[in-house]
Amino acid sequence: MSYPELISWKSIQESLSKTVGYALQAIDIAKDFPLFSDSQPAHPFCEALHAHPEGRKLCRNTCESHILQTEKSSQVRFFKCPAQLNIFSIPLKTDREDRKVVLGGWVYHDYQEVAAFKKTAGEFNLDFELLADKSKEVRLMDKAEFEESARMVESMAVQFFRSVHLRKSADERANKLGTLLNMTQELDQRLGERDFFGLFLNTLGILFNGETLALLKLDSVTGEYKTFEAFGKSIFEIASFKGSVEEGVLGKALAGDVPFYSADRNDIFLSGFPENTLDLHLFPLGKSSCGKFLLAFINTSLSEEEVRMIRLFCHQASVILENQRLERALKDHQKDARVLMEFSSHLGSTLDSGELFKTIVDQSTEILQAENGSLLLLDEETGDLKIRYIRGMNQKIIEGYRIQPGIGIAGKVLEEGVPLLVQNIEKDPRLLMARRPRYKTGSFLSVPIKLNQRTIGVINISDKTGDAVFNETDLQLALTISGYASMAIERSEFYRRSEELRQISITDTLSGLLNRRYFQERLAEEVERSKRHGLPLSLIIMDIDDFKIYNDLHGHLAGDEAISLVGKNLRNNIRTIDVAARYGGEEFTVILPQTAKQDAAQIAKRLCSEIERTGLIEGTVRKTRPITVSIGLASFPEDADTLENFFKNADDALYTAKREGKNRVVIFKTPGV
Repeated sequence: MSYPELISWKSIQESLSKTVGYALQAIDIAKDFPLFSDSQPAHPFCEALHAHPEGRKLCRNTCESHILQTEKSSQVRFFKCPAQLNIFSIPLKTDREDRKVVLGGWVYHDYQEVAAFKKTAGEFNLDFELLADKSKEVRLMDKAEFEESARMVESMAVQFFRSVHLRKSADERANKLGTLLNMTQELDQRLGERDFFGLFLNTLGILFNGETLALLKLDSVTGEYKTFEAFGKSIFEIASFKGSVEEGVLGKALAGDVPFYSADRNDIFLSGFPENTLDLHLFPLGKSSCGKFLLAFINTSLSEEEVRMIRLFCHQASVILENQRLERALKDHQKDARVLMEFSSHLGSTLDSGELFKTIVDQSTEILQAENGSLLLLDEETGDLKIRYIRGMNQKIIEGYRIQPGIGIAGKVLEEGVPLLVQNIEKDPRLLMARRPRYKTGSFLSVPIKLNQRTIGVINISDKTGDAVFNETDLQLALTISGYASMAIERSEFYRRSEELRQISITDTLSGLLNRRYFQERLAEEVERSKRHGLPLSLIIMDIDDFKIYNDLHGHLAGDEAISLVGKNLRNNIRTIDVAARYGGEEFTVILPQTAKQDAAQIAKRLCSEIERTGLIEGTVRKTRPITVSIGLASFPEDADTLENFFKNADDALYTAKREGKNRVVIFKTPGV
């Protein structure tokens, strides 16, 4: 009770005392003292008894006994003190901490009671005549009148203290809500998970006077709830908590997704809580997407109003956690996009199959933050899976090792063509296999590599760093990686076969480039690949400027050198994945896979400039003019929807370059655009 409220009650108490004609006194039981320090014994006879050690002890024991009984019964109680005075006690308990009692009376109903005290006074060697003279008169009050006045005092005292309590409760509620609101803002400061929940528990523990609080987090591997953070008296006992949802209070609390209370010692024990846990308040916290938690108040009394406030705070914390998870997911998505672009670039720059297989596994494990990975490809002749690369293992060990379709995890994924996400191999009902000693955890990913809807291999990823488990996000990322790997393997296989085709003369001997027939086949293939995978494709067609004049002026030998010079420039200034060919006479083509028009234009301009620069200084015939080229450029499907239109539009752009003055690059534009 605040000081102004005390002064207010003191005034009311003094006024009531004058009205009813007897003493009143308010006592705080919880603190074991009168509310006013200047309170004195309410009657001279009491004061006389208090002066005697035994009398004081007798008075105290009698009054304390009746006061405690009053508190238990929650009713007004009438009793006699050792001085035979009639007293009443009014209980004013408004909550578990506020325990006050108002005492009143210290009156006699008749002279028989006075005579009884005279006898008691003699037992304590008190001079009754002197006491009676000192008190001037012995006040008598009718019993019915006394009890009626006591009811009046009760009505006024209860009303006053109840209003004080309600005002105090309202103030406390407002303060708690204000504090929780402020702490909600503090929690939404991009804190790490440990700092977030540390602040969360401390706020609730202090604000609601929690004996022990624990934040329990679901372990997705074991399926148990474990203590993540703790606060209060028994933090060491609760720190080692592990509880199953299959029995006890945890499953019941999660079933309704609302605050849950239990004082069932058996249920609490079955859930794994410490032996000294008498009761529990459990609050579900967090959505499944950001991790499921349970907040436990242990051995802490909470009112319905407090439970509602805590539930609201938990809801707000859950929203903050979910928002932070979504922000992290967005950043991770943006990061993944950049990483996948780099991954694609790495694969695009690697054509050697052995190096490509190593790159796929190394990059996959790095992107998915794992320690181990392997790549297995289908052997078309035997129909088995052959291990092409395993990270961290000598390749000599795995040479010749084969896996049949349907056998083992990789064989199952090959046969069914369905990815497999496993968080615990020993508990997954699809597998129920023991974890191999070389793996740290039982969580892994196994995804198929598909080409034209046909499974041609499997990528396995295991042992996520920090002993974490793989999740759905990891699986989607692994499937994207598999798609890139499929295209890289297809391209690598094509180049391996192209090396064999070189033996049957697919190159033009003069320029050193591929010939027209091969160009036409490749262009058709790249257009189909562009359609299938939705990848951009660009085409360059170039022609040596005034080649007939140059040839007539310097002779056929110089003309051959010019063609050779252009072929050399093309070979030296295009990427490994690009396809350059001599289309015929002085005309050349370059296919640019996975290249948008803007990037292709930069390549074309570089080729045009480089040919002009080297055309003045190379060759055995003295030249009176540089060798230059005109270039036309078109992109698919931006500029055309068929192979024929694609080539025609690039060729039209070439003729435009010729008309506009030669030695330049013209990019095809749709008429009217």
